[in-house]
Amino acid sequence: MTLLESIKKALTDRKIIYQEKGNHFIFNFGIEGKFDQGVCLVTVNDHDYSVQSSLMVQIKEPAYDSILQFLTLANSESEYGYFLLDRQNGVIEHIVKVDCEDSEPSDEVLETSLTLGIKLYGAYGFSTAFYYLMAGILTPESAMDLVRR
Repeated sequence: MTLLESIKKALTDRKIIYQEKGNHFIFNFGIEGKFDQGVCLVTVNDHDYSVQSSLMVQIKEPAYDSILQFLTLANSESEYGYFLLDRQNGVIEHIVKVDCEDSEPSDEVLETSLTLGIKLYGAYGFSTAFYYLMAGILTPESAMDLVRR
């Protein structure tokens, strides 16, 4: 099975409704939290794939520095993937890249890579932390305490 077929099967098995465009898969997701909508873009190459999970919120300039500090703290503790804040459009993304040069990804790797960003935003409270940071209620350090729980 090709990597593209493996990703397609993993999405279908998880009943994720997606659009396929060449080597890209796009799907929306909903989560609980202050910001509750997002989109994932899966890009499949010959020997790797990446999953970009974007929260549908635009960070405005007054909160930009505290969000950036928070994401820097989160990235320093992350074991799998990283956050990115696009300064031009203010969109937050979580990115996971999986190298499949030597083997086909296991079902566990597919599950983790396809859903990690969504879980971080929802179940782990990153969406809520972003909201409180933007409102000036939390500091970057206290926001990290919130998502560590």
